[in-house]
Amino acid sequence: NRSHLIVYDLFQNKSSLSDADMLQINEVIDIDCFIDYQILQIYINNRDWPGNNIKFWKANLPTSKWRWILY
Repeated sequence: NRSHLIVYDLFQNKSSLSDADMLQINEVIDIDCFIDYQILQIYINNRDWPGNNIKFWKANLPTSKWRWILY
């Protein structure tokens, strides 16, 4: 599954994202999980992040999305 590469390519190659880009991203990542993860990391002032200690997972199902793990 190359869904993580789709998202990576979208963020790397553009300074802004279109509505179509956002729809494509929403198909492969759990946006609410991603936002909650970001908010919590910022709130707790995690100084060993975002460059380190990032974990995420995805079930091996066609419709599953990437989700982030706080540890």
